[in-house]
Amino acid sequence: MRRSAPSLELARRQAAARQLSAPLARWFDRRPASREALAFACVGSIGFAVDAGGLMLLFHALGWGHYPARGASFLIAVSVTWYLNRTWTFAQRAGSNRRREYTVYFLVQAVGAGINGTVYALGLALSPTMQAFPVLALALGSIVAMAFNFVATRHLAFTNSADLPA
Repeated sequence: MRRSAPSLELARRQAAARQLSAPLARWFDRRPASREALAFACVGSIGFAVDAGGLMLLFHALGWGHYPARGASFLIAVSVTWYLNRTWTFAQRAGSNRRREYTVYFLVQAVGAGINGTVYALGLALSPTMQAFPVLALALGSIVAMAFNFVATRHLAFTNSADLPA
């Protein structure tokens, strides 16, 4: 059976895309921590969307108060990101003791939230520029917390240690 011109063109484009992406794929294959860090950042972006969407839904649509809505949206986002990180980012590291893994993951995320808030507050207290543009303090807090969360999650939560107690 002979291929049509559009299918041949599509096959050529797919082959060209594979050829162009091969060096990047090899680079990530040699550096699994880099692949994990990129995946972790993608999952974090999804988590932010879940957190923000949950907050808006609970606060605006269901009439919850600021803090109960924020607490619930945080729990939902942590649960979603735990699942995504477990099944995608750290799939090779995930163990069979899910209760321990989730508990450690939740604690890491809670500490990360504290780090984020602390860096934000310090940025505002120490920098007139960050006082004028608080999104800079927010960004700095987010970057520092994400770095902590990645390292701690990688080494404490997803350790493939099924025999550790819950």
